[in-house]
Amino acid sequence: MSAARRISSIYFGSSFFGFLERVVRKANHYKHLAPVLGLIAISIAAHHIWFSDMAIFTYGDWFVDFPEKAIENFNLPQAWASHSLGCRNIGLVYWPLLFLGGLFVTMGFSPVFVERVLYMWPVALFTPLFMYAFAYHILKSRGGAFTSAVIYTFNAPFLVGRTGILTSHMVVTFTPLLLLVFFMMLEKRSFLFSLIFCLLSFVIGVYDFRFAYLVAWVIIFYMIFHFIMVESLTREWIKKNKVLLVPIILLPVMLNCYWLPSLFQTSFAGEILTRGLFGSGFVDIVKSFYLFLYLWTGTAITAFEVRPILYSFFPIPLLAFGYLAFKREKNNFILFFILISLIGIFLSKMDKPPFPHVYGWLYWHFPGFNAFRESTKFYFYISLGYAVIIGSLAKTFLSMTPPSFFKKTLGISLVVFINAIFLWNAKPLVTGEIRTLFIPRKIPADYLVLKDFLQEQDGFFRTLYVPRESRWGFFLDHNPKMSHIDMLLNQWKSFSNPDPIDYITDSQMYPFTKKYSKRLLALSGIKYVIVPIRDVQTDDDFFIYYGNNRKRYIQELDRLPYLTRLDIGTKELVVFQNESHRPHIYLSSENESLIKNVPWRNVHFERVQSTHYKIRIEQLKTSMFLNFSELYDPSWALAMGDVTFFGLSSSAHVLPEADHFRNPAMLNSFFLNVDSIKKNYPGSYHLNPDGSIDIELSLFFKPQKAIQWGVMFFGIVFFCLVVGIIFMVGRRLTVGYTNRYNGRMKKVEKG
Repeated sequence: MSAARRISSIYFGSSFFGFLERVVRKANHYKHLAPVLGLIAISIAAHHIWFSDMAIFTYGDWFVDFPEKAIENFNLPQAWASHSLGCRNIGLVYWPLLFLGGLFVTMGFSPVFVERVLYMWPVALFTPLFMYAFAYHILKSRGGAFTSAVIYTFNAPFLVGRTGILTSHMVVTFTPLLLLVFFMMLEKRSFLFSLIFCLLSFVIGVYDFRFAYLVAWVIIFYMIFHFIMVESLTREWIKKNKVLLVPIILLPVMLNCYWLPSLFQTSFAGEILTRGLFGSGFVDIVKSFYLFLYLWTGTAITAFEVRPILYSFFPIPLLAFGYLAFKREKNNFILFFILISLIGIFLSKMDKPPFPHVYGWLYWHFPGFNAFRESTKFYFYISLGYAVIIGSLAKTFLSMTPPSFFKKTLGISLVVFINAIFLWNAKPLVTGEIRTLFIPRKIPADYLVLKDFLQEQDGFFRTLYVPRESRWGFFLDHNPKMSHIDMLLNQWKSFSNPDPIDYITDSQMYPFTKKYSKRLLALSGIKYVIVPIRDVQTDDDFFIYYGNNRKRYIQELDRLPYLTRLDIGTKELVVFQNESHRPHIYLSSENESLIKNVPWRNVHFERVQSTHYKIRIEQLKTSMFLNFSELYDPSWALAMGDVTFFGLSSSAHVLPEADHFRNPAMLNSFFLNVDSIKKNYPGSYHLNPDGSIDIELSLFFKPQKAIQWGVMFFGIVFFCLVVGIIFMVGRRLTVGYTNRYNGRMKKVEKG
């Protein structure tokens, strides 16, 4: 070979190998790119219907609002909820989500698009990515982290959770990121990570406070574990790291001031935290060990039907606890997640052996535990723990030594097998067999006709759905919808048959057929009674649970003389009108009655918010009763004059509480004593020549004052927190860029 050819060969050869070296260097620099893109591709393929179809997805308790209703949510949080007959708003914690959704719809985006942005796309994309980042921080293995992300994303309990209320699953999505930030905060002693932890904690609490409660206990357990296994908790440690502890203790409370006053409402515990246990027959310790949820079939979801454990779940506990036989290194993180898994297994079995009475004792005595009347939510602990443990086992398989071809092939094959077990669970999502939130829905035409009809009506009125409301029923705050069955079991319980659950008998028509029925509906402001359609196509056929005879409901309502059947242009949906319905606020000459007809007259009123009304009464000559058709609550009050919440610094202008009482329809009535008003509130009324008076009143719900102060405080704290995080991140980026620039300049000077 000539010298020229040798030189050429050496040059091009060195160039080729130099190119390969640069490729390898780049690949190592972007070493997470392949697993991250793989996880994104898998998750998008599994949830492809959420990305490719902008149709409505609704099932069970997951609803999509009409745009008009979503816009109403773009408002300050209200301590009183307008649905049905009204009640204390125990869902205030969700206000930031409702506010944000309402803002997007007000800006012109559809509720369907908002649903994708706030829930569906984050669930599909961030669940595997956040878990991959967290698992890699623990395992330091791309293969192990990838396996953890697959297990966490595609285990059966979490897939079932993805078919229902997605707010809960958003906590599942963000939890690995929260744990990653928390672990890094302890490791780096970083104030910035402490602030980010507080912000993420707030986001998680907004999505679902019950699941946030479970996450909080993971944090608490790890703190205890950390100070036992890693470092001792001493006075010096606390003094040195108080800058980390103070924010994570105080800021979560401060960020929740917009709703925390509702915890002290008298009816909060009665409505949410005092229900009996449910679902004991669906769980046991064996299912918990296998990470198998009772309604999982591998195809469609079968609610309230216990299914046998599928064969594909048999390897799962062997893999989870087989880690102990293969472990090569001591890792305190793995030990912690083994303990978390065992706690989840023990609690998710509910009142089954061993120690069957522990769950019941915790439910009735341990603070906050009575939010979990059924135990399947504790599968969250098992899923989180198993994901980390089995991911660590995958790391062990991939790093078997010595690295012979056989061991490498065996290790890779075992890891592929582990991932395949969980990826197979995604099949019904891909095919649509699971239905639920993976089947596009279309609003039946009759409900669109009903919506147009209701929007044409003026003033306040309620619609009563028999036997219960449809998911497609249109409603707004000034036109609430009511469920007949829910009323029988709750607010109208005193009017219903002693055995309202026996839907096969006449009990479901009980309040309609009594002497007081016409008066009850009239005082409650019910203008329309609606019988929904049997909507099998969108899984909205609930008649099978209530007698399974829709015609009978229509026949019974047709017989009632005080209801008139209307033809509004619907084909199947039936609408009855109650012409005797009363306004939302009106005057009566005597206390209302369910026995006789009491004379009444209109008053002018303005609805400012669901917690605040302005009322003007003219020519009030004699004492009368002011009636307000919201469910009675002693915190409703009347004040003389046009008063705002921030002006309620004293009770001097508030009418006596003794004049506020529950009328026979379970609603609010106020006694307006003309002589008392003239005597005790001089200057607050206008005296007419005929001796009558004109007065202005403010009707308000007193707990709203604490909520509004809480919102102001929350806004200040949230703004300062976000600005602080942005400032500290920007400062770090600036310092890092400066250091890199100075380093390059020094190299140039030396060169």
